Amino acid sequence: MDKDTYLTIETNQVEHINHFNDEDQLFYKEYQVDGVSSLSELPSASINGEIYLIVNRESAEVIPLSTVVRARKGSRKATNKYYEHMSF
Repeated sequence: MDKDTYLTIETNQVEHINHFNDEDQLFYKEYQVDGVSSLSELPSASINGEIYLIVNRESAEVIPLSTVVRARKGSRKATNKYYEHMSF
């Protein structure tokens, strides 16, 4: 398993809501899976006709494929290099 590569999965599942100036700001759940770079590399299971992605085998964490909005791959080396060159 490549420890540098990871996949961030964005869903439409609301994690929490912040109330600010009479407006609701929604925060959606994201999952990070190490060692994969696309959704097709994740194991899946069909339960009662719905497909679930297995995002963590040890904890048996699954998410319905129908809730996935976007997935993007990342590299820890590239992220670290980016932040090294930023000045705050």
